[in-house]
Amino acid sequence: MKTFIVALFIGIVAITTYLFYSMQPSPLPPGETSQEKFENLPWQITVDAAGESTVFGLTPDVSTLANAENRFKQQSEIRLFRHANGQQSIEAYFDKVTLDHLIARIILSLKVDPALVHQIEQSTKNQTPTPSGAYEIKITETALISALADAIISVITYSPVYLRLDETMIQERFGEPQKHIKSTDGNTHFLYPPKGLDIIRTPRGKVLLQYMSPGSFHSMTKTLLETPAQGSPVTYE
Repeated sequence: MKTFIVALFIGIVAITTYLFYSMQPSPLPPGETSQEKFENLPWQITVDAAGESTVFGLTPDVSTLANAENRFKQQSEIRLFRHANGQQSIEAYFDKVTLDHLIARIILSLKVDPALVHQIEQSTKNQTPTPSGAYEIKITETALISALADAIISVITYSPVYLRLDETMIQERFGEPQKHIKSTDGNTHFLYPPKGLDIIRTPRGKVLLQYMSPGSFHSMTKTLLETPAQGSPVTYE
């Protein structure tokens, strides 16, 4: 009996150890010590002669939602947001996309014809309030989803699930930012206009990366520069 209990205990320990390590995220850069060639890391941004930036194989203001779905090998969830100020936006969500072993949630802001936005609002009645005060409408009709396939991507938001970057690592990977914006809530924005990149970092090291066309960077971030963090005071470094 004692032998059986010991064997059972060893078996439980072995199974627990296996499950623990099998569920851990894949080892990743920033080390990049593997011989494997990485091409889709968040700091691998290319800017062409026309000044357009490309990351993850997508070019803001050029690539479409269909391009992204083919690239990420999954269909997105598309949602329309009606904001408190009356403005509307449409975003496509990709849950846990794996690129070069890094797992991230990706959100695409889409450029959509106002007539199509109106059609979506009229055809979809289920609206869910969000903490920001906006109303969210999940788009499920096949015809509307198909109509959005050719929508142009304006902003790519990349939220890594496991990766944490301190300020030193950000500068090592992305270079010296043109400007820091630090808000009173502790978040820091690292701005890279030539790359069309805004990196938002929380005090705990969580990062959110927003990619846009360098040509649109000033207009896209104008609200942030004037009233960052939803109107909270900021200090400039």
